[in-house]
Amino acid sequence: MTAVGLRTRIGKGGQWVTQSVVGNRYGSSFVDQESGVRFEGHHPLERPDLWKVYLNEAEGIFRSRGFEGTLRRLELEEGNGVPLFILGFDADGSAVAGVRFHGPLEGSHQAAIIEEMSSSPEIGIIHDLIEQEIRLGALEIKGAWSKGASVVGARLLAAISRSVTHGMNWLGAEFAIAAVSDALMPVGDVTGALQVGTHWVPFPDERYRTVAVAWQRGRTYELATSVNQQAYRREAEQLLRGPSRSGRVQLSRPRPAIGPVARSSWTSVNEHNERFCAFFERTRALQIIDRLAEQHEQLGEIIPPVSKPLLNEGSRWIYYPWRRAVVRLLAPKSFSTLRLDRNRNN
Repeated sequence: MTAVGLRTRIGKGGQWVTQSVVGNRYGSSFVDQESGVRFEGHHPLERPDLWKVYLNEAEGIFRSRGFEGTLRRLELEEGNGVPLFILGFDADGSAVAGVRFHGPLEGSHQAAIIEEMSSSPEIGIIHDLIEQEIRLGALEIKGAWSKGASVVGARLLAAISRSVTHGMNWLGAEFAIAAVSDALMPVGDVTGALQVGTHWVPFPDERYRTVAVAWQRGRTYELATSVNQQAYRREAEQLLRGPSRSGRVQLSRPRPAIGPVARSSWTSVNEHNERFCAFFERTRALQIIDRLAEQHEQLGEIIPPVSKPLLNEGSRWIYYPWRRAVVRLLAPKSFSTLRLDRNRNN
């Protein structure tokens, strides 16, 4: 499994850094039991071929509905700002569904939903909700499409909605938001999503009634119906197995689980040197961010002074997948001491 990031402020400048969380690896997949469709998660830079498939299919479906302009394909070609996209494949290997994730959001100004829902009298509620959730990791869900029952004989909307919670687990985020047709809310209700406010807007045009919908990672499981709770457990188990060599996930009876919630952990270079080096070898265009000296200096300035063992605790490397970056931080105890000192009134 891959360590992914939960963001925390640290340092005099208050920049965002990350702590690691055990999440899914790119290429992992799950099978929607109802339809038999296999859903795979990838990063655009890791699988540009599948990213192109996602864009081509999305563009075709959006064009058939008369709003291909909302895709903004030229802005998406390089995959910038997209840490994850999920594609659904039928038994023949043809793409039949897709959705993408944007984030982590640094502020509500980065969320397209603010423009899309701008005519709503509740836009302030949407804005404030996003701002409130930024600190724990917020994502925006965009570009969901499905070829539906006409191709695979079963609707895929519930599986796509469940993919949002899986995506939050993947990226270590606690919150996700999207603008969707109000006709899809019955699907959101049974998979643990909640409508934000009560008003709809005519977006992308007057044919549609678009509403804001949100997912809270800690609540989707408990809000979902029993059928979808079972699906969450089964699918989370499959995703945690990692990429399948055969490219297909074998279904098995689900084990008892609380729900698809990730666990926190720190990864040490000294303890996992070989795995860490292998990770660097297979990861392209990785940014290295090393501010250890600055953090260590600030740790030494804390009053009263910290103990010598704490000063010499060492460091950890944390992988930040959506930024394609590795960040060097103080080790857990010293990191926590410095972070909590930032909350002290001077």
